[in-house]
Amino acid sequence: MSGCGTANDQATFDTDGEGHPAGWLPAGHMTAARADMNTCGSCHGADFSGGIARVSCSSCHMGGASSVHPLDWQISANINHRWTAFNSGTTSCANAYCHGSDLAGVPESGPACDSCHTPVPSAENCTTCHGFPPAGAFFPNTAGKHEKHTALRGVDCSVCHINKNHADINVDVNFLSLYSAKSGTPSNDAAGHTCSNVSCHGGQTTPSWLTGTIDVNTECTLCHSYGTSEYNSYNSGKHDRHVNGLGILSLACTVCHDTGKVAVNHFKHLDTALLEGPASATLNDSINYNGTSCSNACHTESRSWK
Repeated sequence: MSGCGTANDQATFDTDGEGHPAGWLPAGHMTAARADMNTCGSCHGADFSGGIARVSCSSCHMGGASSVHPLDWQISANINHRWTAFNSGTTSCANAYCHGSDLAGVPESGPACDSCHTPVPSAENCTTCHGFPPAGAFFPNTAGKHEKHTALRGVDCSVCHINKNHADINVDVNFLSLYSAKSGTPSNDAAGHTCSNVSCHGGQTTPSWLTGTIDVNTECTLCHSYGTSEYNSYNSGKHDRHVNGLGILSLACTVCHDTGKVAVNHFKHLDTALLEGPASATLNDSINYNGTSCSNACHTESRSWK
């Protein structure tokens, strides 16, 4: 046994220099602690909370004296590892003894971030974790209907994910106000995988994000409703008689509207109240519409639409 004033080549403390020997961090420190961590207690306290050295293990170690990271850091990496970096940044990781000041790694200590992450994830760049569009079967790259939506003009991640705050595996869906329907603020039902009050869908509840479909050539009323309740509602002229029937007629939209013409402007102005081009520009040529009336096989003479 050696006293405090007696040199000891086996000691983890340099009595002459009043500190740890050269090369202590990070490798020497790790080796000594693994060999017998109790030797640290005389200076750092029996509970390693600081002691006479006034330096606690937890000032650097997130997991306490015996673990740099929490014990479930790897088991629950999807939550702890990502959530910590997302919420608190990487300042605590970026030091000369852990992952390096430039996060390029430290020999015998923390690896470089890009040894696993290429590129290093950033909340400002969705594609560091997700495909664009996401095209997989599992989080964080679940396909859903991303491909359909991102193919539309002006639609990117920020339209539906304003906060970009879902590193806890909970997908936060928050819409830009430009896409609010007349019926209210857009909302998302996480359990049912549906959205409501989105102007693009005429304020109606959407089909399931994961399994639902809409045939835009035949299922017009899944987004368009009769009346004036929404920006894309149909209510002009004799729609009530022709579509709602009044006990006689109940015509499909495609009887009068050409889906080929609809496609040109159908989703052109989704971020405005217009949503699409003028409806009159989508009429079948056989309707012979002149702006106020039409004449076709249904009517032997011209009939006013107004």
